[in-house]
Amino acid sequence: MEWVRDRKWREYQTQDVRYMTLSNRTSRCWYPTTEKFKQLLCVARRDCHGFNTNKSTGVVFLDVAKPFDRVWHRRLIYKHTKLKFSSYLVNLLTSYLEERTFHVAMREECSTVRPVLAGVPQGSILGPFLYNTFTNYIPKDLKKTDLALYADDVAVIYQSFSKKEAAKNLEALLSKISGWYRDWQLNHNSSKTTATLFTRKQIKKHP
Repeated sequence: MEWVRDRKWREYQTQDVRYMTLSNRTSRCWYPTTEKFKQLLCVARRDCHGFNTNKSTGVVFLDVAKPFDRVWHRRLIYKHTKLKFSSYLVNLLTSYLEERTFHVAMREECSTVRPVLAGVPQGSILGPFLYNTFTNYIPKDLKKTDLALYADDVAVIYQSFSKKEAAKNLEALLSKISGWYRDWQLNHNSSKTTATLFTRKQIKKHP
């Protein structure tokens, strides 16, 4: 494990911000604090690169409402099958998720028992990995836009000499991501979503 961690860190030091694929995202389950720091550092490095090259860097920080509760079990199992996990692991995951139930009790009254169709444990080691797998195919355009991911937090980054071009390309990718969220029944949390422009250029103030 130490060798894997050291190798990943060396790879990170020699590369710019890039989309975290499934193969290099699994370490966050074991080193969540380190991985979060790395993603923040990714954003900071892109900002510094923009300052050094006189480019404007537009960053949109996205958030998903109750993300771990929105991981639908059937779709999660489908994702593992599509990603060609072994049948043994898929069956183990199915056994882990199936036949979960819940009911609501108030005073002396109890509701009927209902099946749990979605949700993974947020405080567990396995939970973040399952969420990462569930969102593995989030739309991306690596030729133009960078993504920094940490569980349900997504930073969409674009650099350009033109602020208008940066805004246009960010809006295009955000439109794709919003559609993908709807398709996979994830709810975008607009109250925690922010957009920031990092630039050395003077910005005109509107009255």
